[in-house]
Amino acid sequence: MGATVVDGEGRPLPDGHLGEIEVTGPSVTSGYHAGRTGSTRFVDGGIRTGDAGFFHRGELFVLGRMGDSLKARGRSVYMEDLEAKVVSATGIAREKCAVVGVEGTGGTSVTLFAEKAEGAWVEDATLVLRAALGDDVAITVVTGRSGLIRKTSSGKPRRRHMWEELRAGRLKDARVLETAHVTTGRPV
Repeated sequence: MGATVVDGEGRPLPDGHLGEIEVTGPSVTSGYHAGRTGSTRFVDGGIRTGDAGFFHRGELFVLGRMGDSLKARGRSVYMEDLEAKVVSATGIAREKCAVVGVEGTGGTSVTLFAEKAEGAWVEDATLVLRAALGDDVAITVVTGRSGLIRKTSSGKPRRRHMWEELRAGRLKDARVLETAHVTTGRPV
């Protein structure tokens, strides 16, 4: 089995360049294709995984899902990186928070979902997000009890689902603490 990092047109990228991970090999698609849709794409015997990564000195570094980032200050910012900053600044357990980024006609925004009662940590979280994103990105903080963070069967945050539930007003017992503005765009 082999891996390559490719650009948007499928051309291999050299070491140090960020792109999408493509995996090839005789057993890659065995039993995987049936009923599968979404960001995974089959191309010339390989799979474009939808994961962002790069090679450095021959070692593959995976940064996260291609759709789990947004542009801020002219660069890609990954939701996992923002979550790590929030965890470090606030002490919230990693599994108790998730950041959702949205780019749309109303501008760029992020929403921090946290399974924690409001407190001084909200200001710390907002400050660290503002430092990472700049003043042009709207920041919303949503708190709630255990179960607020919706997860996949593998334990990853269901970012799009949480955003849609928030917009539809279906998050029971959730509290929106800060909103600079709400965008009508799609979550990333």
